[in-house]
Amino acid sequence: MKQSGEDYLESILRIGRERGNVRSIDIARDLQVSKPSVSVAVHNLQDAGYLLMDGHDITLTNRGREI
Repeated sequence: MKQSGEDYLESILRIGRERGNVRSIDIARDLQVSKPSVSVAVHNLQDAGYLLMDGHDITLTNRGREI
């Protein structure tokens, strides 16, 4: 996995611990990237099995937490 993917996973973990739920806008603010960039990264990480999306909420899978 590329460093940027790990950055996204770490951001999701951190936001989830702080706020309970994670949305794309939260990740964009945390990493100071655009919402479209987050959308692409989240889609790729979801396809790889690192996270799940339920509506607007994003959660890490066990595989995502391991990284």
